[in-house]
Amino acid sequence: IQTFQVAMPADAAAPPKRWRPRRRQRHLSPPEPVAPDRASPGRYRLRQSLASLADLPGGHLQSQLWFAGALTASSLLIFLAVPTLLWRRYAPCDRISCLDETKVLMLSMNHEVQPCDDFYEFVCGGLEKSGHFGHALTHHVRMGYKKMLQAFLTAPIPSSNQTAKQKLGALFISCTRTSETGVDQIESLKIFLRDRELAFPEPQPTSMADMKEILVDLSFNYGLPLPASLALYRDLSDARRPAFYLSLEDYWAGWKSDVSAMIASRTLSKYLQFMCEKMGTPGSSYTKVVHYIIEGHLRAEVATRNHPLTRHPVPTRLRDTEFLMALNKHLPKESQMTPNDVYYQLDPVFELLGKIERRKPGTLKRFRLLVAAFVIWLFAPATSLSLHRALLDALSRRTSPTSEALRSCGRSLGWLMPNALWRVTADVSWEENTYPYLTEVLKNTRNAFRDVVSRTVLRNSSWTRPIIHESWKVLKFIFGTAKNVPSWSELDVEYGSIPDIDVTANFLTTYTTALRARVAWHAGAFARPGDVMNAPFPVNLEASRLWSMGILKAVAVKRLLTTPPIFSPKFPRAWNYGTLGLAVGTSLTSYIYDHSYTSGNHTFYPSASWEAFTSLRNYSVCLERYYDVTNADIVAKSVALLVMSRQVDRAAESTLQQGSGELSAKQLFFVATCSLLCMTGASEVLKEACRVPLRQSAQFAEAFSCPYGAPMNPRR
Repeated sequence: IQTFQVAMPADAAAPPKRWRPRRRQRHLSPPEPVAPDRASPGRYRLRQSLASLADLPGGHLQSQLWFAGALTASSLLIFLAVPTLLWRRYAPCDRISCLDETKVLMLSMNHEVQPCDDFYEFVCGGLEKSGHFGHALTHHVRMGYKKMLQAFLTAPIPSSNQTAKQKLGALFISCTRTSETGVDQIESLKIFLRDRELAFPEPQPTSMADMKEILVDLSFNYGLPLPASLALYRDLSDARRPAFYLSLEDYWAGWKSDVSAMIASRTLSKYLQFMCEKMGTPGSSYTKVVHYIIEGHLRAEVATRNHPLTRHPVPTRLRDTEFLMALNKHLPKESQMTPNDVYYQLDPVFELLGKIERRKPGTLKRFRLLVAAFVIWLFAPATSLSLHRALLDALSRRTSPTSEALRSCGRSLGWLMPNALWRVTADVSWEENTYPYLTEVLKNTRNAFRDVVSRTVLRNSSWTRPIIHESWKVLKFIFGTAKNVPSWSELDVEYGSIPDIDVTANFLTTYTTALRARVAWHAGAFARPGDVMNAPFPVNLEASRLWSMGILKAVAVKRLLTTPPIFSPKFPRAWNYGTLGLAVGTSLTSYIYDHSYTSGNHTFYPSASWEAFTSLRNYSVCLERYYDVTNADIVAKSVALLVMSRQVDRAAESTLQQGSGELSAKQLFFVATCSLLCMTGASEVLKEACRVPLRQSAQFAEAFSCPYGAPMNPRR
């Protein structure tokens, strides 16, 4: 030890200075203050902040740093992502890549042709050159119909144009599956029909190679009402009008003639469900009663509506009433319904009309409910029977709507056809005491339609209201005089022009149906899996989706793929004004011409129909001397040019990229009015329907700088 101590330095006995605890020394002797850097005050503040953070405990410092980092990242995400998403959702389409639908427009246009020489070839000439387009179209058509066929085979939905065996067979399948906890009674039904030498409606094998065969098979064998059946079944190369609008016209013509058939088909299922509940425990007795029902129906030989292709519906009100009474005889006495109940179950609309004519109290309230339900149906994204059943109960039970029925108004209405409003306004006898009720109802319908469109569906009321406002002015152009047209501010129609109200109602339903269809197409409004389907028979989700979107997704696939969409909130306003103007003009002119031809005795429209027909004929008679085009085609385009062109000047979005060039708002407006006529192998008649109205338009010549003497700007 001594040797070691001697070897150590003199100061080794004391611990070295570096062994002293630094933190205690710092607190005992604080550091000297650092003079601030006058040249860089920011650096001095940063140094002071770091020094203050160093004095905090480690855990608290870490939590503050994490919180500050998360807050910064969230703020950056909100700052960058939210405006981008909003812009993508509401911004107008001014580039090729913003929407897939614009690629169809790019594909159809042919820039090798000058618009002043042949405007139809300029807009639609590209379709003839795209060889791969037809192959992709055929594939989509086949897959769409195959999907629809499979959906309706798995979920039988009775329709008003089914045969007696098909309708009751579907009801039998649905009711047995519901009441007997999934036990399939198909074999029992087959044995029952075979014993009586009746054929069971077996699904026939369908060839997926021909679209016409699929349409006929779905329509005749399975009773599927196809709104666009005539538009797709006819020869598309010999089309005189756009197939999409012709399909809407066929849709109205097939349904508006007989509302009772639709009500009767739904009443059968409701009546059968009522019978199932009265029977109590399901079993052999239940099956026996169902057999009696089918047998009674077959013996009654009730004639349902003919197929829409025939265009000759038979009256079903009386025969369906007899059928229900025949079914009633096969039920136990405690389950039988009185004739009064049968009448109220079968025909609530006609009973409602009778109450309106007799001016009974409480009827107007239920009538408003019908109109409100009709407006809800127009913009319902899904298919459900809950509101329809509540509506029928409110109309037929002779009681005020219950709170449960009012709560059901939030659900979608998929089975109340829009022609119910048409039938209500068309079949009422024109008496003096009826007119005030109809006027008030139409006012409410107009306001509801305006609010729903501008606030709920389109979400951009600043420029959708002018579209709606201008579309009503089409009526003034059609009739030639303003006194016969209900104005937008008020319905100041005199007693002598009451039939114009029906024209207004038909215009409202036709125009909003086309608008709703396209808006739903772009919004992707499908039935959600969580939706409650309160139906008397199980509704397959795929079937309900295809039913509600049948005009677009599955039926009019060909027309949708061959033309750009009619409307989209992301499209330039000039495009929407052109397509919607053509839609309004086509619907109105077609309605006036069809009604004038079918109602020569002027039963419902003693003055308006003939006046409108005369006005249209006088307007287009001079053009028919030079061109082989129908009146409706000429006037429809003229309506679009006259009514909507003024709104294009106010549009903020002025260009749509066209590859190497651009189109102004005016040019895009004229392209939109002709794009709906594009189709492969179009006839000269269809091409002239695009060219003729534009040849008479000074605005068209000014927009494309067409000199005098050019094919699209003749001197005459």
